[in-house]
Parts: sequence; structure tokens; C-alpha cells
Amino acid sequence: MQPGPGQGPAPGWYHGDGDPPGTERYWNGGAWMGEPRLIGGVNPGPTPPGGPPGASAKPGQVSQWRPEELAGYGQRFVAAWIDIAAWAIPMFVAFQLTGGFDSEEDFGRGAGIGILAAVLVWLANGWLAPAVTGQSLGKALLGTRLVNDRTGRPPGLGWMALRIVVSWGGWVASCYVYFLADYLIPAFTDDRKRVTDRVVKMSVLRAR
Repeated sequence: MQPGPGQGPAPGWYHGDGDPPGTERYWNGGAWMGEPRLIGGVNPGPTPPGGPPGASAKPGQVSQWRPEELAGYGQRFVAAWIDIAAWAIPMFVAFQLTGGFDSEEDFGRGAGIGILAAVLVWLANGWLAPAVTGQSLGKALLGTRLVNDRTGRPPGLGWMALRIVVSWGGWVASCYVYFLADYLIPAFTDDRKRVTDRVVKMSVLRAR
């Protein structure tokens, strides 16, 4: 199929003339979007000579996700707040149980233990779980998952660590301007990616 600009079928995935056999490309109703991909969702590699401009891609790279595969902004927003509560609540409980405000000594002991509890929970829920399974507590409850665009699988420990470093580094370096952009931009873009995820090439999808 090779519709011209402003004409053709409804938005969806179709085979484009000149694309490799057995592939599909997303048609938004007026123009082709992204790269050709196999029906299974993995890019077949560079388009042979004579293919349409801009159709080549690195072998093994997952192309643009279908719009219906992407997690909604509301899902991601609520999931983020659940993940904040996941470490904030244990920190507060540990502080109250081991110290509290009774004295300066109690406060110091409670604060130290509370911070330790928060760090341990965050390491498990904010780094290890999404790296291995693609889901933190918030993502699991809201039905979303984080994937590496290169593989379509959970990021892995190294890539997840890089995502955290890029995110936190941007926040600190920009006095939290980056933080606002990172979490607001997905609400206004078709691919719903954070700035950080554009850098590390990851996406948040609906869990199947």
C-alpha cells in the first residue's frame, strides 16, 4: 500500500511499498511514521536500496511502538506517586518506631534508621525490580511496564542504573527544571517518553 499525503485508509499498521517483505509501518492517516517493522514488532534492519527515505534503522532495534501499546499519562502519574509512597511510608514508620521526636538522641537514631529503610526499599522497588521485571510496585498495580527500546525487554541492571543517573543528574544540574520537563513532556508527546527515556532509549508500555 502506498497512500499519498492526506489520503488512504484509517490510521494503523500497513505494509508500505518499497519496505522489506513481511514488514509493516504505522500510517497516521496522512503520512508514514517511524520505521518499518516485522509483524512481531522487531525492526528487520536497513531497508534495501530503493526503499523510501528514512526507512533504514539499526538491526535489532525495536521501532516505534503502536499507540495502543503505550501506557497512558494518567497511569504513569499515579504509578509514580505509588512508588514514592512505597519508600516514604516505611521511612516514616521506621522513624516513629525507633526514635521519634522525644529527644535529640531519639530523633537522630530514628532519622538514620528511617533513611536506611527508605534507601533499601527504593533500591528494591526503584532499581532492582524494574531492571529485572520491568515493573516497580506502582507499575505493577497500574498495569504498565518499562522496556528497553533496543530489545523490547526489561532494561537490565546496567541500563536501569544509567536511567537513574541521567534522571537525577539532570535534576541536580538544572535545579529541578529538568524534573518538571521530564514528567510533564510525556503528557504532550505522541510517544509519551520522558526526556530521560529519550536519552537512554526506553519506553513505558501497557502490561499485556
